[in-house]
Amino acid sequence: MKKRRGISLGTVVMLMLTALVLVGFAALWPSFTGHQNIRVDAAQLAVAMDESLSQLADAGERMLTRPHATILPPESLATAAPWDAAPQHSPTPQPTATPLPKLRFSLCASGGVQFNSSVRNALTFDDVYRFDILTDQLGDVMAANLSMVTIEHTLNDSEKSGNVNMPSALLMAFEQAGVNAIGTGHEDALTGGAAGAEATAQAIRQYGMTPFGVHAGDNSGVAWLNLNGCTVGILHYQDNLSSASRKQLTDEERAALLSPIDAERMRADIASLRDYGAQVVMVSLRWGKSGAKEPTDEQRTTAQQLADAGADVIIGTGSGVLQPVQLLAANRGDGKFHPVLCAYSLGNLFSHERGTRHTLASILLKTQVIYDPVSGCVAFEDLRYVPTYAWKGKGEGRTLYRILVNDPEHVPEFVDKNQKSTMEKSHALVNEVMADTGIEMVME
Repeated sequence: MKKRRGISLGTVVMLMLTALVLVGFAALWPSFTGHQNIRVDAAQLAVAMDESLSQLADAGERMLTRPHATILPPESLATAAPWDAAPQHSPTPQPTATPLPKLRFSLCASGGVQFNSSVRNALTFDDVYRFDILTDQLGDVMAANLSMVTIEHTLNDSEKSGNVNMPSALLMAFEQAGVNAIGTGHEDALTGGAAGAEATAQAIRQYGMTPFGVHAGDNSGVAWLNLNGCTVGILHYQDNLSSASRKQLTDEERAALLSPIDAERMRADIASLRDYGAQVVMVSLRWGKSGAKEPTDEQRTTAQQLADAGADVIIGTGSGVLQPVQLLAANRGDGKFHPVLCAYSLGNLFSHERGTRHTLASILLKTQVIYDPVSGCVAFEDLRYVPTYAWKGKGEGRTLYRILVNDPEHVPEFVDKNQKSTMEKSHALVNEVMADTGIEMVME
């Protein structure tokens, strides 16, 4: 394409001078030809010359103040500097860096699920499993970017169902409730051997959920998730195993499937997760004595060690009883404030054992987890809990079981007077456990 050339100042000046000459010549032309005896009016000529000179001055001024001529390509013209811009030696302004946005995801953490054959049979209609009844009253209260529950059974459809091994169809009830991560670390996790653990992990994946706990099929022992662009790693540790689980495997085989609660190992694992890009580190723990209502001093020490080592969320199960939730302050040697959400035990989301209200009452622990990529710190927003209750009663001509949101103001019609009284006492029990945590109770 040809470049268009502009009109120079010298050209404008020459054109204006030529115009002046023409004006003067036109005024004198009649006298030269003799057709007319006209006297030249000096005043009119002076006015004409003055107007012409003014036009010349205006044209020159416009030439000096319009944008400087350029040979930059069209896409660069928007940044071409005007003639009266700052001198060339002035420093070029640097663009302001856009702050990196904070990453966030919603979390719903819950306790364990324990069945027996009686519950399974009650939720079986003409050889069709109706495990969905168990969660049909929850609505979307468990829905979150990361919704966690521990199912304390193997889920191996190639083996006979019993009190320990359950059909994988059980997963459907929790998948429909919004759960997307299943903990597999519990006392009977290895009762079916390595094959049973692997079948359980495969069944969880087939339902579109993420298993964490037993390292079946993945000796790294890490569950990786990407939640709204935030990279999350989940580790699991436990020492407690039933005698049936211990008999199935050698010490070496067990060590390949479960990681022990060991401070040095956990510290090294968390550091490795950070090196591999984990922005939020979660630690699942199967610990504590069955029925314990408070964590031991040793558990509190271990939790603080995990926090200092880099864990951001600690979720405990094992006692089968709800214990207090605490926000720990981690000391990581960088002078920054690192809060750590620690639930020593979330008890049972559901249990067939009904000897005490402590095994029937629990919570859904909910929050927004926020990661700041600039500071590398994690924070928690909208931290709250929803009380739950494991209900047993009559319906459809048989015994049924359900997980209910324990709201004394809105009790389902199928709950009878005796069960309502038990629910109210369980609600008071949960409030007592959570009273000094500073975490708000909500009903959703």
